[in-house]
Amino acid sequence: MIIAIIKNNPRITRKDIEDMLGVGHTTIQNDLRILKEQYGVHYEGSSKTGEWVISK
Repeated sequence: MIIAIIKNNPRITRKDIEDMLGVGHTTIQNDLRILKEQYGVHYEGSSKTGEWVISK
């Protein structure tokens, strides 16, 4: 689900993902760590102008 959210809006914040899914910070942090390992999901740029990238 996180992958679909990021593909739809690469500039979405981690907080907005938490709110959309109704989960806490730690859950999103753990999920993003797993997605980084599996799909190369990472955030590029500054917190104001950066965006999520899926490299695999």
